[in-house]
Amino acid sequence: MPKNCQIKKSIFGTAPNGEKVFLYTLTGNNGLIAKIISLGGILKELHVPDNNGNYANVVLGFDNIAAYLEENIYAGAIVGRIAGRLTKGKLKIGEKTYRLPQNEGETHLHGGVKGLDKRLWEALIVQTIDGEALKLSYHSPDGEEGYPGNLDITVTYSLTPENGIRIDFEARTDKPTALCPTNHTYFNLAGEGIGNICNHIVRIASDLIVEVGQDFLPTGNFKDVTFGINDFREPAPIAQVLQRDSQQAHGDFYILKDSNGILRKVASVDEPKNGRLMEVFTNTLGLQFYTGSFLGTKAKGKSGAAYGKYAGVCLECQRFPNAQNHAGLKSIILVPEERFYQSTEYRFPIS
Repeated sequence: MPKNCQIKKSIFGTAPNGEKVFLYTLTGNNGLIAKIISLGGILKELHVPDNNGNYANVVLGFDNIAAYLEENIYAGAIVGRIAGRLTKGKLKIGEKTYRLPQNEGETHLHGGVKGLDKRLWEALIVQTIDGEALKLSYHSPDGEEGYPGNLDITVTYSLTPENGIRIDFEARTDKPTALCPTNHTYFNLAGEGIGNICNHIVRIASDLIVEVGQDFLPTGNFKDVTFGINDFREPAPIAQVLQRDSQQAHGDFYILKDSNGILRKVASVDEPKNGRLMEVFTNTLGLQFYTGSFLGTKAKGKSGAAYGKYAGVCLECQRFPNAQNHAGLKSIILVPEERFYQSTEYRFPIS
């Protein structure tokens, strides 16, 4: 029986420091194709079928390194150490407070000025029972972007028999640090560069969101979504959250039920015209739903068009951002005796 995934390696370009950036093409038996680069662990392309078997690239991305570095939209990247926002860059661990870079006004965003999304990762093609997988590794030294502790983190991309792409995070540290990573892919199930995602139909299995202030920083309080425009427990178009102010249009952080580390389905997105369906599985505690309301690139994407508002939607599975500044949010501290593990899978069922 043929293996589910095969990987080919090629050169994508050269980083500013002169190092080569490699492109890895993962091809599954069902025809799914993923393209990942070693800069930022970026998921550059993902080709999946619609209900007629027609394939299209459904993620936003660029064809050159300069665009990824200049357009600060984190397209397809691994972000962290903390994905999301941290009040005034203040990180308290025990009795000590660390000051992290404030790269969005007074806020620390997505790991700082040069977070995981802008680092070169070591890549290794590994053998699994389902075929080949791509294992990316990065050593983040103590003090990088202000974070304490030497952090060794791996991210493994694999294609699954269920016609999905799975992203597995593992990490260890040598002293207490904060860790809340995610993958920041923008999806457009009509096809990259084709229209916007306003009519995509979304379902999110959650009745609670984390309240945020005007600066988009979590307050630590929870809000019930019942009867609100951010209630996606029943399938609804993304357009319903775009009818209010910029804060509502941005999207929310949804609290997921604890599954004790077991992968379970938490969301789905459907493109009604072509029937392309994406199901989201994860074992973590939260999902950041982002509508792409801040998009506005100068650089052109893979399709040859720049990305405007709502060109793609993110469903970022992760732990709680800003948790260390609010007692009501579950801690994101990783200690030396603990192994961090987080998994997310985006599946594209074939009818």
